[in-house]
Amino acid sequence: MQASNDGIWDWNLISNYIYFAPRYKAMLGYADDNEFGNSMDEKLGHIHPEDRQREAETMRQYLAQEIPEYKDTYRMRHKDNTWRWIMSRAMALWDENGKPYRMIGSHTDITEQKTLERALMDARDKAEAANEAKSDFLANISHELRTPMNAVVGLANILMLNGSTPAKQREFLSTLQLSAQSLMSLINDLLDISKFESSEVKLEHIPFNLAEMIEEIISIMSVKAEEKNIELHINYSPMLNTEFIGDPLRLRQILMNLTGNAVKFTNKGNVTVHVESTAEEGSKSIQLTIDVSDTGIGIKSDKLDTIFNKFSQADTSITRKYGGTGLGLSICKTLVTLMNGTISVISTPRKGSRFTVTIPLELGPHGIVAWKQGIASKAQDSGNAIAADPSKPLVLLVEDHKPNVLVAGTLLENLGYRYEVASNGKKALTKLENRHFDIILMDVQMQEMDGLETTRHIRKLEKKRNLPRMPIIAMTAHAQSEDREQCLKAGMDDYISKPFNPTELQKKLELFTNTAK
Repeated sequence: MQASNDGIWDWNLISNYIYFAPRYKAMLGYADDNEFGNSMDEKLGHIHPEDRQREAETMRQYLAQEIPEYKDTYRMRHKDNTWRWIMSRAMALWDENGKPYRMIGSHTDITEQKTLERALMDARDKAEAANEAKSDFLANISHELRTPMNAVVGLANILMLNGSTPAKQREFLSTLQLSAQSLMSLINDLLDISKFESSEVKLEHIPFNLAEMIEEIISIMSVKAEEKNIELHINYSPMLNTEFIGDPLRLRQILMNLTGNAVKFTNKGNVTVHVESTAEEGSKSIQLTIDVSDTGIGIKSDKLDTIFNKFSQADTSITRKYGGTGLGLSICKTLVTLMNGTISVISTPRKGSRFTVTIPLELGPHGIVAWKQGIASKAQDSGNAIAADPSKPLVLLVEDHKPNVLVAGTLLENLGYRYEVASNGKKALTKLENRHFDIILMDVQMQEMDGLETTRHIRKLEKKRNLPRMPIIAMTAHAQSEDREQCLKAGMDDYISKPFNPTELQKKLELFTNTAK
């Protein structure tokens, strides 16, 4: 027994006395039986509460000869109150009546092995999660790039055609510019992530006017808020220095990402951005605090630790419904850290989120001035309907991205079709209740109700009311074969990928509206 590295024990089942070898007790930090005990009940008392019942049942089953051997693994409390993983093995002796009277076994400390197994499992889980996140990211970035690219390619094709008025061409060029800016933003995010990973980012240290930056962000974000019919409030601290020393481009990037996310994930209510500073008297630096809160969808508590990871959003349904690359918050976190600041979040699902950033900034050479307080106004969503020859087929264009509405709508007009626009599935169902359409062009990814769910609702209504089947052509920036199968399975009749090919769109429309010449 003394020569073995295992802890040996010998249990007399008649007297219930257990002999524990010195090595056994030393394994758990004890020196004598008075400290550890010498009965099975006392031994079980040292076993982890979560493992105790299972161990007692395993022992009972073996002594009742319900299982052929006794072998178990469980945690036991060390004298220092840590838990050690123990592998227990034993054999029983039976008398001539088949009754067990003695049991001899050993304990082996496998804590180090278990720790290594746990570390390997954690590493495997992290690797699998990272691989899944990157796979999702590649699919999402493909969609995010193809969506503005649809406008670029589609409008370029339209501009090659004759007959567009100068006003229409200006609208085309404006949309091309916005789509190109969207593409550049995505490309810049990807380049930033690459720079962060290679530690190539260097912050600038130049004078800038913070008030002008805030005004610019208000101007941009208020337009997006108006489109969603939500209120955007910007509150300023009454006394702030007009000039700071730092990196204005990166600070602007943080403000734009946080405010843009708040607007994107809020469908009703408001978004509030509060900016203030604190400084000790005579100090040459201030503590800038940026607080962005919203009444949006919120974040589940178990996801709060992952939202600042690269390629991640709260879950895949968020990406499908709202889009995005999952890079914005990761970029914010990295930039704030580089600026020696902090970023935190408080969120409640279905009630909203609040992001708080604190960054130290050096004061510029000029004095303290008052800031104006501004509140961005809200505007109502505009309706849309195109009047045309009533004898021509009427298309319901279900699309929530305005540049894509411009591309698809112009193509439909050029091809001789009338159309109305619904910006999501719910609005499409409302229009279908009040008017007959000859065919539907259905975007797949939309807010409120996506194209797949909308199609399933339409097919159920047709069956319930014994209505003729309305042709539905899916439009999506995803271009994988499984995406096409998913659309057909939902009840759609055909599929066209973005960017649109005008000839392909014409053929599909003619096929389902019988307008081919």
